[in-house]
Amino acid sequence: MSTTNDKRQKQIEALIILYLLTDAEINDMSVTIKIGMVAAMRAAYRWASKQAGIAQEWFPSEAQKQALEDRALQQAQGIAETYQSDLQGATDKFLEAYEQANGALDDNALPQLQDMLQEWTDARNQWKSEEVASYSVDQGATDGTLGFVDDVLDGEYDVELDNVSVDINSLWLGIMPDYALSNDECNDWAGMMVPLLEAGSLPYVPAHPSCIHTYCLINE
Repeated sequence: MSTTNDKRQKQIEALIILYLLTDAEINDMSVTIKIGMVAAMRAAYRWASKQAGIAQEWFPSEAQKQALEDRALQQAQGIAETYQSDLQGATDKFLEAYEQANGALDDNALPQLQDMLQEWTDARNQWKSEEVASYSVDQGATDGTLGFVDDVLDGEYDVELDNVSVDINSLWLGIMPDYALSNDECNDWAGMMVPLLEAGSLPYVPAHPSCIHTYCLINE
């Protein structure tokens, strides 16, 4: 009996491995995240600079490209780790329920587990896509806006551009939207605005995985 149980356990472990994300899938996911982040950063930088009265484009330097690649891969690996943990949890729950209903893990457990895992991964692919899109857009928007803020504070736009210069005293940085989900830690600062020179006093957003907040540059 022990030999049979050991064999079945190995079959279960081998089946789980089939449904984990491969290194190639994780790398593809990181590329998608990086592309999305760059697009969101460029759009946010352009919008922030337009609000300041000088519509400017932003392109990542070689060093920034490498940093973005590293961050994207780290995020992809984090998504894969969550995916694996949740997959194992779903497997354990299914096997526990099966054993309670049937008295033991018999020969029918494995094909039924495979059907469950297929359904689970099909549904989970939507979650994976949403995680990638959410991170790319939210982080990209934050980094693009803060990138412009840093450039302004560093004096990059002290000179006139197309007969327009940035009046730093007229710029404010806010956290939008001005509301938060119930019991959200962001309740304390949603809608907060400070002069650009005090931008460092604002908390970092998005503050948590389900955070709906981002920065918004406002020109008085």
